[in-house]
Amino acid sequence: SLDGCKLIEASAGTGKTHSVGILVLRLLLEKNIKINQIMMVTFTQAAVEEMKSRIRNFVYQAWQYSHDSSHSIDAGVKQYLAIYQGREQELQRVLNEAVSILDEVSIFTIHGFCARTLKEFAFETNQSFDLKMTTDFSEILYEALHIVWRKNITTLPPVLLKKLFD
Repeated sequence: SLDGCKLIEASAGTGKTHSVGILVLRLLLEKNIKINQIMMVTFTQAAVEEMKSRIRNFVYQAWQYSHDSSHSIDAGVKQYLAIYQGREQELQRVLNEAVSILDEVSIFTIHGFCARTLKEFAFETNQSFDLKMTTDFSEILYEALHIVWRKNITTLPPVLLKKLFD
């Protein structure tokens, strides 16, 4: 079924990306959902790139096949193009539109999606408007250590401070 949210979870090499590509094509063809209305979230940037590549490939295969059925295409792609048997002009219209906005496909890592959402809704979430992602937390830890030191250590009575350094 194409209704609701989908979670595809499986081991490496089991065809998850292929399944996602087919699902996207089905949403385009069966539900007339535009490619820029579909959002996908995955774990790694490599998975994002693989999904983009696979979806782009499937949409282009379908588009080429809709204009010239002698093109060799994925069997899954071909199966869903059969829905448009006798309605080739409608199929071409849907696929022409998908190809023209293919760069607008929304595929994110979990971190990328969260960062984009926080940036987009910075005002509503009381976040900084110049929010930046970081993987180096040393500066943050250094500042936190100084705050703890100033609030909790330097305010100790001198007798206890002396014991800390003996």
